[in-house]
Amino acid sequence: MISSSSSSSVVFLGHRSLFRRGLVRVNPSQVSRDSEVSTPAPLRVPAASEVVRDFYDGINRRDLGSVDRLIGEECVYEDLIFSKPFVGRKAVLEFFKKFTESISSELQFVIDDISSDDTSAIGVMWHLEWRGRSFPFSKGCSFYRLEVSHGTRKIV
Repeated sequence: MISSSSSSSVVFLGHRSLFRRGLVRVNPSQVSRDSEVSTPAPLRVPAASEVVRDFYDGINRRDLGSVDRLIGEECVYEDLIFSKPFVGRKAVLEFFKKFTESISSELQFVIDDISSDDTSAIGVMWHLEWRGRSFPFSKGCSFYRLEVSHGTRKIV
């Protein structure tokens, strides 16, 4: 917003990093009618399939820091091999920490097929590979629900 009520005007810049430095004073004679104040582009919310691919990539790299930002606070991870689901971000991340620490880094998830039409639900068919070769009896199918929280899509 430009105010011309005094000899110098105050221009508010909406970008956070500029805002932290304070307001900028501009002399109205230096501002033309054609001057534009740019605003930052809106944040892009990643596609649901992109979030799920990033999840598998983080697990494969044993990078739980990158996985952490993809998991919603109320996430429920249910695998039928376990008697009870893992409920809440902390429990889910704890499970994946133990999982990634207990298997070889050479064991990798490979996505065979992933749905991409829905923004809130994704199906994934995958298999495991060890040293680049299919691991026996390791095919799986997973289903993910996602929702947008604080400008980003997260697994719930």
